[in-house]
Amino acid sequence: TQEGKTPSPSISRHASFDTDQVSKDFVEFLKNLQKPGREIHKQCRAFLVNMSSKKDLSAEELSECVQDFYQNLADRLMGHFKGSSESVEQVMDQVEKYIMTRLYKSVFCPETTDDEKKDLATQNRIRALHWVTIQMLCVSMDEEIPEVSENVVKAITDIIEMDSKRVPRDKLGCITRCSKHIFSAIRITKNEPASADDFLPALIYIVLKANPPRLQSNIQYITRFCNPSRLMTGEDGYYFTNL
Repeated sequence: TQEGKTPSPSISRHASFDTDQVSKDFVEFLKNLQKPGREIHKQCRAFLVNMSSKKDLSAEELSECVQDFYQNLADRLMGHFKGSSESVEQVMDQVEKYIMTRLYKSVFCPETTDDEKKDLATQNRIRALHWVTIQMLCVSMDEEIPEVSENVVKAITDIIEMDSKRVPRDKLGCITRCSKHIFSAIRITKNEPASADDFLPALIYIVLKANPPRLQSNIQYITRFCNPSRLMTGEDGYYFTNL
């Protein structure tokens, strides 16, 4: 766990390069919006400066600050885009990406929480369940079928990859991709569409096989800092709730 706290210089350099790239992309995106784009940029910068003075807050308070900012900005944008929720959603996705890439280091698994302790407990618990087989969970996936086995490997890769993403929406995307591979594996095995009852045990099986790094921290981070409209609606929200 200590290694995670002090990344190697090359990882840090790569992270700061990514951050610079995200900032450039954000400015480019806002240019197309002209005047409101400048206003959004100004507000995001001011918010980040404000957040840098709040490092001592609890995770819940940090989450509240970010969620309030999302809410206020989305309300303003609703006025600008005359109620077009699709346009507002697009802008908010970019805002989340910019803000959370900048804040990631200080708000992911903060020291004011016991996220890290829970991560280790979950990891040990999953390790202790290594004897659980696919048959015990009554999972409808036949890994003897090459295409099914391929989907299982992809699902495991996706859920492990979640830890390497910095934007809540990107982490959520990993869960959704993982879930879709599970649905494919079940569909191919059963030769009919998978049901929700088929899905949950299969997801448990994949999580046990993958033992994803920092699972609790990632779930908490998404819950605290994801744009709420993503978590409340649609397939992203459904898959996340199952996880």
